[in-house]
Amino acid sequence: MKNNWIPVSERLPKVPYKDGVSENVLVFTSLNRTAVTSYDSETDSEHWHGYHMRKDEYVTHWQPLPPAPDIEPIEPKPDKPRLTAEEWIGRMVDLMPFSLNPNIRPYILEALRAFARQEIEDREWKDEIKDLHQKRNA
Repeated sequence: MKNNWIPVSERLPKVPYKDGVSENVLVFTSLNRTAVTSYDSETDSEHWHGYHMRKDEYVTHWQPLPPAPDIEPIEPKPDKPRLTAEEWIGRMVDLMPFSLNPNIRPYILEALRAFARQEIEDREWKDEIKDLHQKRNA
């Protein structure tokens, strides 16, 4: 396997952007650690973005990242069907311990129903907002 490590004493990553920051590169440090980071040429001293080194640690070598692998795109999972309020309550009741005091159970059921109603209202509201955004951006 070819050794692609470039000593920082020889060359630093190219900075193609006006903000003075390089593309992400793989770095090797004085404590034998590796990280993916980018080089910032605008700071007073050598600075590597996104990697917090110890005070006694510094980057000794770097190399460009390899190209991404050729893979088939992953299909998104289909949305799960939404539960009705009563289905949701039924599932919650099924999860309740059998030892639950029967005198308290009706209050818990009512609280669950209220929560489920609010969840449904929130979902409907969020769906309306989402539809409005899609119509506006179409």
